[in-house]
Amino acid sequence: MSLLPLAATLLATLLAGCAARPPATDQPPTAEVGAGQVWQLVEMRGKAVADSRTTLEFNPKTGYLNGGTPCNSYAARYTLEADGTLRIDPEHTGTGSVRCPDADMEAEGRYVALLHKADSLSTDATTLTLFQKGRAILKYELR
Repeated sequence: MSLLPLAATLLATLLAGCAARPPATDQPPTAEVGAGQVWQLVEMRGKAVADSRTTLEFNPKTGYLNGGTPCNSYAARYTLEADGTLRIDPEHTGTGSVRCPDADMEAEGRYVALLHKADSLSTDATTLTLFQKGRAILKYELR
């Protein structure tokens, strides 16, 4: 009995398995975000956000992102590198000054603080995820 057909079958199976699996990386995939895409917050630090009215929109032409929370709107200067590295400048961040119930104001403060911690991002057709040191901290869906 010849081992050649068996070896060829095993080799083909192994190669097919390797080709189907994406390469493992330490960094999240790189991403591009376009103007006019409005993202709605769905998770903060892995916990679902019910009935979120918090949004995020990037404007690559101006270098500013903006969005809204249940209480206020916000804007910040950002840079996004080709490798997905993101920097949101806390020195150039502004929020509205509408006073809301304490719980909403606290949630807004936590959100903006997490936004400033983001150091990379990835997107697919319907999801945008912001990362801090490789861990997902904010997740959005395309609205």
